[in-house]
Amino acid sequence: MEITGEQVNFASGVVGKHSKARTDRPFYHSGVEVGQNFLAHIQGPAEYRRGFRYVGKTRHNKFAVLYPFIFNDQISYVLEFTDLAVRVIKDDGLVLEGAKNITGLTKANPGVVTAVAHGYANGDEVYISGVVGMTQVNGQIYRVANTATDSFELNTPEGTAVDTSTYTTYSSGGTAKRVYTVASPYVEADLRQLKFAQTPEVQYWAHNAYAPRKLISTDDTTWSMSSYTRINDPFGSESEMPGAVGLYGGRLWFGSSLNAPDRFWGSRGPHATSGATQYDDFTTGTAANDAVVFTIASQNDTADQIRFFKGTPKFMAIGTFGGMYKAFGATEGSAIKPNEINVNPVDDYGCADLPPLFTGNQIAFIERGGKKLRSFEYNFYEDTYKAEDKNILFGDIEKGTILQASYTSGTPEVVWVVRSDGVLLSCTLKSTEDVAAWMTHTLGGNGLVQSVCGIPRVDNNDRLWVVVKRGTTYSLEYMTDDPQ
Repeated sequence: MEITGEQVNFASGVVGKHSKARTDRPFYHSGVEVGQNFLAHIQGPAEYRRGFRYVGKTRHNKFAVLYPFIFNDQISYVLEFTDLAVRVIKDDGLVLEGAKNITGLTKANPGVVTAVAHGYANGDEVYISGVVGMTQVNGQIYRVANTATDSFELNTPEGTAVDTSTYTTYSSGGTAKRVYTVASPYVEADLRQLKFAQTPEVQYWAHNAYAPRKLISTDDTTWSMSSYTRINDPFGSESEMPGAVGLYGGRLWFGSSLNAPDRFWGSRGPHATSGATQYDDFTTGTAANDAVVFTIASQNDTADQIRFFKGTPKFMAIGTFGGMYKAFGATEGSAIKPNEINVNPVDDYGCADLPPLFTGNQIAFIERGGKKLRSFEYNFYEDTYKAEDKNILFGDIEKGTILQASYTSGTPEVVWVVRSDGVLLSCTLKSTEDVAAWMTHTLGGNGLVQSVCGIPRVDNNDRLWVVVKRGTTYSLEYMTDDPQ
């Protein structure tokens, strides 16, 4: 039976079909049947979700997955991974290299740009601006083709020749700036299963089909991604490449090789005298800072393939195919050492092969099967950690599965979820207030969201970036700020 009346509280978000008949429960009076393009606040109101601003097409107009690179709250980047390449996003747009002066631009099919000693290669992308006369070319990104020492042809990002024969005649000026791009080993099919762990300047990347990589940044246009040498490397063959990586207790942790999906390796701990980290050294031994190797004893008679590592103040949380574990030293809160390590099961809700999110004092992860968001958090009443279900009111993700999740801090604090049918979902999450309020979001032009990434900002209102597919076009967009 439906009850109508005045409603002033929306903190329960969308109430799913299995819960909406419970008119006897308090959540019924703070929930909605349809919540589209709204964000629920923990205090009760629902706010209309801000729009997205178009930045440009993805590299070569191809499928892309976004990941964060966070140096601190003042310097952070979004990394756009496409097939074998990474572009860097900072603030409101793509990072560009220094300008090359344009001295000519033909009216032809394709148009040919003259820029002395430009140094570009076929397939590079350039942003053109400041041209006088042939102003139609300004403010756009082009793909470089048929390069010569002092000239190149203009193509669309997809690789189609740009016909400038009907444009206004070039008069003078203009610059071309190459879109900064980093070479990557990862092919398109593997982009969603990448895992990373980060120190301020270095990200360590893992995937079962590749040797571990380091992504290093020293400034906006100086990045490198490459394999690297490890001392006493346990990852020597293709079947030994790790699929999970994390940082905890002064060690770098890898796990989940094809040969040993339930085993993990910890690098040597900090140097005994200098305190310097030794993330590249996997020399085992009995000293307190020697490397660690451990195989998980399954809690449910299955090979517990490791999905991720995430640190907490008292232990390292390990998400696996079979459930959540906690790893610690002799006692909870003590350092893990070669001869002092305990790995105990906590919950038997298996984890999907997707990166987790750290949301304050909680670790949010997607349950195996991609239908639920769970939060690994301390349960005061049971005096233990539990993987709490955050879909109880909303219900399972019925249409498709979860492909990616990201988190933005601010007002409110939100977990953003990409569903396999292209719908963007939000979950306002605050466990201390017992709030997990889901809403759905649609984008104009029948946009299908492919990827999502939140990055911090100084004012603590994080920015949300998305990749959106409309027809055959993949676009890069970000959520605008509140005009107030």
